[in-house]
Amino acid sequence: MFHIMSHVIALGLVTYICWFAVPGTSLFSWHPTLMILGFGFFMLEAILIFSKNSNLFPNATQAVKVRCHWILQILATSCAVGGFLVIFINKNRSNKPHFISWHGILGAITMFLTCIQTSMGTGLLYPKLPLFNTLKLVTLKRLHALSGALFFILSCLVIFLSLYSNWFVRKAGLYTLSWWTCAVCIIMLAVFVNNQIAQVYLFKKK
Repeated sequence: MFHIMSHVIALGLVTYICWFAVPGTSLFSWHPTLMILGFGFFMLEAILIFSKNSNLFPNATQAVKVRCHWILQILATSCAVGGFLVIFINKNRSNKPHFISWHGILGAITMFLTCIQTSMGTGLLYPKLPLFNTLKLVTLKRLHALSGALFFILSCLVIFLSLYSNWFVRKAGLYTLSWWTCAVCIIMLAVFVNNQIAQVYLFKKK
């Protein structure tokens, strides 16, 4: 049941935010749209592709899962970078200051760490590259998985903080049914990913 819930919740949250944002109606509308697509869907699916309980393709080979993972991760990073550039340009056009809220500050940090995480994934694909050949492949895989879970949880925190933004409060209100529904969905996505990584890398039987 949980493997179905994770995908349904992710799809529902993405659809709901995009419905609020109405992408294309303004430059800003692409910021929440691209961010929720990048972190709330593509990155989530990139992580869950390796889960036996949450994987949509349980019979796929490891090689196929790895290929799907890096394709989804590239899509996630591309959406995140696009969403970041949109809000940066939009604030410049409106002469508004950057990174003055916790949402903005942690969002910038998350973007930086996401790019590092994607680079680390490149090291797994090409372990003989100079920056990665000093670590054992099994160590690099473990670091990539654990840091990926940490960064995803951080991205969920950033999305959660966006529920306090003027844009979202104006659309859905504060502490309304819509607000709490989105909050619970975000928390559940973080729990799904944390549980998967913990089961595979922390509590795995030797």
